[in-house]
Order: sequence, then structure tokens, then C-alpha cells
Amino acid sequence: MRSLFALLITLLGVQFVFAQYYGAIKVDQPGLSNNYQTVRKYRLQIESKLSYQQDSKFPDQPNLERKRFQFANTLIRFSLSKKLELRLGSGFLYQRDKNLGMKSSVATIQGISLGSKWHFLEHKHGLLPNASLLVQADLPVGSETVVSKYVEPGIALLASHPLSEAASLNYNVAISYRDQNFLQYFYALSLHVEFSPQTSAFIEFTDKHQVNKRAEMYFDGGLNLLIKRNTIAYIYGGKGLNTQAADWFVAFGMGVRLPR
Repeated sequence: MRSLFALLITLLGVQFVFAQYYGAIKVDQPGLSNNYQTVRKYRLQIESKLSYQQDSKFPDQPNLERKRFQFANTLIRFSLSKKLELRLGSGFLYQRDKNLGMKSSVATIQGISLGSKWHFLEHKHGLLPNASLLVQADLPVGSETVVSKYVEPGIALLASHPLSEAASLNYNVAISYRDQNFLQYFYALSLHVEFSPQTSAFIEFTDKHQVNKRAEMYFDGGLNLLIKRNTIAYIYGGKGLNTQAADWFVAFGMGVRLPR
């Protein structure tokens, strides 16, 4: 009898925990890729992060060392329906270079991004994934040292295949038009695992390259902690896998959804 009572209490506790976090916030910004999920209908979601990146591998400038600090890198998302959201993003960048004892720096807003995400495919069975289409344009706002002087449109397919109730395989395929004269491609593959309703982790491989240039390849991973149903914190870091990529980077951020 006592064992039955203990089992009943345990099941009720588990049900309460899962009910408490049902419909919890999901964010785009952990890692370098994007999540296929859209914000809940008529909700406003704000995601912001701080990041640091260091790079000392420049094939054409072997003595150059570069450090980049991104402050308040923020993405604002508002859902017009269950499957469609609008997006506004921007951030501030401080970049410091050192080359043969000579130092230089730039502090600037890092462009403004306008876009929308449409969740057009729902996984039900078989090989069809969950999938969304992300369309955006980066506007030329900020110093031309780090920001293009042209409007740069892009489109991305964001997809996810559930592997189990706690794990999923996610991927991005994107193309964007850069500096009015070349295309840039971006690919990402990530594994996401939930340890509990409040904690999850991911590992990710990304490949970004321009036409007629070598790719930038990264491996990164991170942790997500759900503080409340509408509040989440995350931390992630990664390492460049070739000379075109930065040496390493680390980031910390939070997301809040209003109303819950």
C-alpha cells in the first residue's frame, strides 16, 4: 500500500512538472544556427546575448590578432499567428585589432536585420521534418569597417527531425547575397537533447563560405536552462576548425516571452 501511494505521488509530481513547463519558451540564438519553431501566437519575445570572439589566423596577414565583443546582440520576435512571426535584430560591436604593435579599434552598431519566419511543415510521421522558412534582409547601418554598405537579403530552410521524445536532429541550409557581388552559403547540423523539462544541451557543426573562397567551419555546443515557462538562459562556446574561422568564441544570453 505504501509503495502504491509513493508511486502515485511520484507520478503526480512528474505530471505537475511537465504541466508547469508545457508550451515553454524556445529561443533562436543558442549556437550559430536557428530554431525552426515560431513564437506562440500574439506573443512578443526578446532574446539578447553577450559574446566574445578571438582570432589570430589570417593567411594574408599572419601578424594580425583580432578580438570582438558583441554587446546587447538582440532579436525581437512577434508572432502574427501560430506559424508566422516578424523579426527585428541588431547589436553593438567593439572590435580591436593588433598588427605588429599597431593597434586599432572600432565601435559600432552591427547593422539592422528585418525578417519573418513561416512554419510551413509539421512532422507527423515518416521522413517529413518540422520545417520553417526564414526570410530576412540585413540593412547597412553602422561602420563600413565591419558592416556592408549594401542591403543584403537572405533565405534559410530550418528543419528538425525528432529522434525520440528527448532528442532531435536539426539542420539549416541558407543562402544570402553579400556586398552586391557574391553569394554566401551557410549549412548547420546540430543534435539537441533534453535532460529534463528545464535543462537541455546541444552540439553543432556549421559551415559558412562564399563563392570562390574557402569555408569557415566551426564546432560548438552549449546548455539551456529554463528559469520560468517564459524565461530562459543559455551559454555556449565553440572553436574554429580551419584557418578561415575564428580561433574560438563564447556567449551568454537570455530570452523572455511576453505575456507568458
